[in-house]
Formats: sequence, structure tokens, C-alpha cells
Amino acid sequence: MTGYTVHTGASKKFVSGWDRIFDSSDDKPAPKKKKAARKSAAKAAKKVATKAARKAAKKKS
Repeated sequence: MTGYTVHTGASKKFVSGWDRIFDSSDDKPAPKKKKAARKSAAKAAKKVATKAARKAAKKKS
């Protein structure tokens, strides 16, 4: 393949995307995914504890 390669540079939209991804400011809120994962982990732990409590109560009766 022959011909010239033209490099026009990055668009403002492209640059702003990378700036958003690699922004190093410390005042960002925690990502929602982590918060949701913690909630689901707590919910799973509660479910296991509830099952264990029911099983223990059943053994006592």
C-alpha cells in the first residue's frame, strides 16, 4: 500500500474521554459498582446467617 499517512490529531471529544478516565483527582465519589457489590455481599451474608439461624432453631425443637 502506498501513499501518505495524514495525522490530524485527536478531537476534543476523544481527549476529554481520556482525561475523564485518567483524571487523578482524589475528590471523586466511590464508583457505584463497588457500592453495589458490597450491598450484595452483605445481603448474601445475611441470607446465610438467616439460614443457619433457622436450621439451629429447627434442631432445638
